[in-house]
Amino acid sequence: MTIGPQYPAAGSGSPGSGGPGVPARRTDSEDPPHTWRVQHSLWLLLPVFNLAWIGFIVTGRLAHKREWLAWAVAYGIIPAGLLVTAAASGSGGLAAATVLAYIAAWIGGTVHGALINGEYLHRTWDVQTGRLVTGRDRARRPAVTSAPVTTPAPSSATGDRQARTVALAHGPRFPRSSAATVTAIDDILQPVLAEQRSDALTEPQRQRVDQIVTEYLPQSVEGFLRFPDTFLAESGRREHFTTLLDQQLGALLDAARTLQTSVFADEADGFEANGRYLRDRFGRSSLDLDQP
Repeated sequence: MTIGPQYPAAGSGSPGSGGPGVPARRTDSEDPPHTWRVQHSLWLLLPVFNLAWIGFIVTGRLAHKREWLAWAVAYGIIPAGLLVTAAASGSGGLAAATVLAYIAAWIGGTVHGALINGEYLHRTWDVQTGRLVTGRDRARRPAVTSAPVTTPAPSSATGDRQARTVALAHGPRFPRSSAATVTAIDDILQPVLAEQRSDALTEPQRQRVDQIVTEYLPQSVEGFLRFPDTFLAESGRREHFTTLLDQQLGALLDAARTLQTSVFADEADGFEANGRYLRDRFGRSSLDLDQP
């Protein structure tokens, strides 16, 4: 499934959480260690040696930040173009201005790298520790399997978790279009949850509905709500993260439909078989004589 940011479930009452319904904040224990930060800051040497484009490719890929990949293209093309212009213009004012622009791009790439390094370190640490999960990583992640013990009877905890997630999605800070997708997911999952309460699901089906309801969907909803309005107010951030949210919810909607089809496939086959039996048992035959 998609992928996008995922964070530990909110409202657990653990240190750093804001209480029920409030996404957890980062604590000191969740920050990367000092030696790790130093090692992963060595990429800043690349802009110093006028290789900013390589540095932004590395950071963009490791931190899953497309914006930095776009800057890598800019820092690769602009200096090369300035060098060609300087060589073609020979000596004179244009050549001098081009060299100055080249030096400015060099310095700009170095300063830009230093400015994004903090965010790069946190995003990369979150990717490595599982706090930030992309769609590609989620698709590669193995399904959670239960220990070989007797499965406990289903309770209302899963349904309560789903109800809380839906309530959060209809809050004032959540995008309305995304809330409509959450409602569609809930409409599909409610019959499945009813089957779970009646102990009618297979173990793989039970695991899948638990993953969607208690892990994947809450992490997408609460992960978005974790961003403060002041952060989202920056240019393009709200649209960017809303797009990522919609991608995650779209993947979960497809997963919910697939799960529902799996759960009710046997009942659908039985319903069709019953129809064939009734048609064969009570249907009129062309050989029947009309009754007077």
